[in-house]
This record gives sequence, C-alpha cells and structure tokens, in this order.
Amino acid sequence: SSSSRPAKKDTSSGIDTSKPPLVLAKELALKYYADVVAVFCSLLISGYVWTKTSTVFAPFVVFQHNVTDGQAAPYRYTYGVCDPLEILFLVTVVIVINDITREFVWEKIAKRVQVAKQDQPLYVARGNALLSQFALIVIGLNALTYDGLGNTYSTLGSAYPHYSLSVWTKLFVLYTIAYHVHLFIVLPLIKVRSIDARPLQNAGLVHIGLVFVAYILGLAPVAVLLFTIHNIGSFVHTLHGLYAAGVGKAATNKRTWFSDSKGLSKADIAATLELIAVYSQRVSSIAIVAIAVHVFGLGMASAEPLDVTAGNYNSIVLRLVAIAAALGAALGPAVINTTPQA
Repeated sequence: SSSSRPAKKDTSSGIDTSKPPLVLAKELALKYYADVVAVFCSLLISGYVWTKTSTVFAPFVVFQHNVTDGQAAPYRYTYGVCDPLEILFLVTVVIVINDITREFVWEKIAKRVQVAKQDQPLYVARGNALLSQFALIVIGLNALTYDGLGNTYSTLGSAYPHYSLSVWTKLFVLYTIAYHVHLFIVLPLIKVRSIDARPLQNAGLVHIGLVFVAYILGLAPVAVLLFTIHNIGSFVHTLHGLYAAGVGKAATNKRTWFSDSKGLSKADIAATLELIAVYSQRVSSIAIVAIAVHVFGLGMASAEPLDVTAGNYNSIVLRLVAIAAALGAALGPAVINTTPQA
C-alpha cells in the first residue's frame, strides 16, 4: 500500500521528506533544552514583576508561608503547600546555570585536560556538582550563623517542634531538594551513561528523603548542620574526582617538590587528603548526632508522645529512626556522596 512505502526525496525543492521536520527532531530538543527552561524561568520572573500578575506568580519566585508576627524583619518561615512551586522555580534556575557552566567552563576544561570523550558528560556533571556543593556550603554557613548556632548548640532545638525557619535555612532546604531533582532531568539529557548516573540519582533520592523529613518534623537546623558538614567532605571528594579524571592521570607518576624518588605522588597526596576529609566528615556527623540526642533527649519521649494534630513528633520511635538514619548515612559504605569514585 501507499502508506507502507518510504517517503521519497523531493528533488525539485531539495527537501528530504523522509526525515521529520527539524523542529520535531529529538536532537534539537536535547541540544536546546536549557533554552526552553530559560524561557519558562523568564516567564515566571516577568509574571512576578508585572503588577497585574504578580500575585499569581509570587508563589514561584518568593518564599511563602511567612509566620513572622507583624511586618518587621527578619522574617521567619515554615513549610507549606507552595513549597513545590518554589522548588520548581529553583530547578529551572539550577538547570540554566549548570548548562551555562557546562558549555563555557567544564566542557572546555575537559578537552584541555584530555578527558576521554565518553567520560566528558560525567566530568561535566562532577564539575557542576562541585559548584552546587560550594553554593550549599555558603548557604549552610550563612544559615547557621544567622540562627546563632555559633553562640550555643541549644538553638538546634529551640521552639521544637514548632521551629520557624530563617530565609537562609529555607533556601538551603529547598535548594538541596531542587538540585537533586534536577539530576533526574539533566543527566540523561547530557548523555551521562546510566551506570554513572545511577549512583548520583540514588544519592539524590537519599538527600531528598532526609532533608524532606527533617523539614517536616521541625529538625531543619539539625539537617542544615549535618548536610553542611557533609557537603564540605563531598566538595573535597568531587574535587579529587575531577583531578583524578583529568590532570591526575598525567600527574600520577610525578613526584612532589618535597619528596624523594620513593615519596608520594601528587595523586597519592590528593587521595590522602580526600580520605582525611571524608572521615572528618563522618566523625563530625556522629558528634552532631550525639549533641542532637542530648538537646532533644530520649528520656522525655514517654511524657511527650506522638501528636500529629499538635505538630509534636517527639516520640522515641521517630527519634531512634532519625538517629539510625543519620548514623547510617555517616558510617555506611555508601555515604551520601554526590559523585562516584573516579
């Protein structure tokens, strides 16, 4: 039948009708996905700036659920139904920023250090992870300083379980979730191999789950402290992964200026520093969990049972589960690393 015949090339117009229109091509969508997302992000911002539609688009751009008494700053926030909209906006921002750094920074560095072509997408993902980890470290330190954690660790449990969040703490929680959600969108688009993408996505699920639970249960300050410590260790780990994937290969057999012929190579020293950072991260996490146990106290659980209506989750079962999850994340063989080993 005529429907089963392959389309013929229209030689008169020079158009090959056997191929789909360029606008429908999959390669075009993969190449310009960030441009589409950037347009969507711009529409959200433009809608918020325009007076007539600002109330409609405000839940996407501005943090909601302000619980501050009166109008005086500093404002305090809690969780609510508008948080998914804010996460969606942050996801678009992360995608756009990471695509810019991918094209103008990490792909150029990957070629310069002669990373194999099939490994370049993973190298780019690691580079973007490095920038996001640095951003989360800065936001986390700001949140901890803003909330006065430097004065006393008892601020971890102040006003529990009805703890209100500073703008920095809420930004840390929502940005953490947004970054790990974006991994499920971007990694396939930049053609990271599934065997390399799966550990990143699995780690992202763990991050999202732990941060979300802490956010809902009023333990966000504890989560910010633990994840800031974790992000510092992950930053060193990612930096070593980039080094090992590129310059580290060429420098593996080169000796440092202070070593003799039997000394350590630069790659050995980098690996040692990474090991120190990772284990310091784990020990610090265990110490923070111990402090959190002291602040919240397991002995009070019988007097303060689970009461969802009142917002009190101060039960022994949930606290033991939270402690087990934190210790498992700190001591487990697959610590919540955002990048696999090189």
